[in-house]
Amino acid sequence: MKFKLFLLFFLIFFGKTFSQNKTISFYSSLINLNNSPEISYNGPTYGGRIFSSPISNTSYGINISTRIKKNFELETGFQFTTDNFKSFYSGPLPSNTLIEAPTYGNINLLTIPVKARISFLKYFFVGGSVLFDIQTQNNVTDASNNQLINNQSGVGFAVTAGAKYDIKKRVTFFANLTKEAHSLFLFQKVNYPYKIENVFFNLGAGYRL
Repeated sequence: MKFKLFLLFFLIFFGKTFSQNKTISFYSSLINLNNSPEISYNGPTYGGRIFSSPISNTSYGINISTRIKKNFELETGFQFTTDNFKSFYSGPLPSNTLIEAPTYGNINLLTIPVKARISFLKYFFVGGSVLFDIQTQNNVTDASNNQLINNQSGVGFAVTAGAKYDIKKRVTFFANLTKEAHSLFLFQKVNYPYKIENVFFNLGAGYRL
């Protein structure tokens, strides 16, 4: 609760402190590269392993950026990410034992990025973000409904590079490639944490207020 109140305070402070030169933008992932590693666990008592593999992911969001200097902007907003996983058993089975069917589940994250972005050569930009992740759903389980992946709420990091094109100083279109490493620092202590990694190619549009 304290963390959510802090983020709410930050967004309000951000909006009031920089009241000019704002751009509001919307974006969605067009191409999603599954970059998270496969994870495995000890299987049933008769041996083998249970594997969870990422199979797809999606992302979309809204950002508000504030120009601090001509080529330097600060940006924050909300991002919604879904990572889908397939979990299955691999290993020896005793006689007369049915092979468990694979299970499918997903992890949803609400992320508040705090980004610094530098523009250069008129059309290009690079940036880095601190990611504050809040897990809103996790139903990645095995056939016995045991949760396989730990809570992903935490702090991560992202880097991005892209290009933009402005129309009449108000409307801007952009495309970027973003590498995200989520939950580098978890809010809950886990002995062997799993951390989601994503690579997105995003398309978006913005409007200068």
